[in-house]
Amino acid sequence: MGLPTGQLHNGKIVNHVITAGPSSVSLTLNLGGTPANLQMNNAAISGTVGSATSTPAAPPTDLESGLMVLETIVANGNNQGLCGDITVSSLAQIPAPSVLTVGGSTACGGTTASCNAPQYTYCGVGMPVGPGCNSLLDVLVGGCKVVDCIVAAVNPTQPDVSATAGGTVTPLALGPGNKVKGSPTTDNDAYSAYLQFATTREHFTGESCTAATQCQTGQTCTAAVCTPQ
Repeated sequence: MGLPTGQLHNGKIVNHVITAGPSSVSLTLNLGGTPANLQMNNAAISGTVGSATSTPAAPPTDLESGLMVLETIVANGNNQGLCGDITVSSLAQIPAPSVLTVGGSTACGGTTASCNAPQYTYCGVGMPVGPGCNSLLDVLVGGCKVVDCIVAAVNPTQPDVSATAGGTVTPLALGPGNKVKGSPTTDNDAYSAYLQFATTREHFTGESCTAATQCQTGQTCTAAVCTPQ
């Protein structure tokens, strides 16, 4: 609907360098064809604001006075990118990608009896993690070997950030069905993460809506489209 899903605080631009954070944000990434909603604490970014591109089209001419259009942000150089702590609880609610669970050379655990490595069960298209299928957290903790155990696609990895400052991280282990034991959906420990990215600006026009609360400040919902009041 053109509204932000999260905000990074303390943002500033100095000499074309943009920095922001730390903040807690929700990220939606495409992992193996599956949308993954990751909760990231202590998120911070650093990147370079680029020059005008006018791609895919020039910005609107009726921008509010004083606003600056950020055409591009490049955050894939040295000391650039997005870093933060991805929570165990959010990973526990993301289904394991089908590419790692459905038969074939990319399925974890392979297809031969000699492949002594964890196998995981797909939850189904659009289905949430349940007792009978695996999460992305299960894959991280148990690891994944593909091509009949020849290639390590995911090394078994434990969370490394405590939920409390100076606290102890709770070790995780797989149980029946190669699912993480205990109650991982309430575990606020986290995995430290570092991602790089590049962006090109977009602008929204004719945003669809069903209520005014779905529109940006100063707009109302008229005939299913967000329009200025």
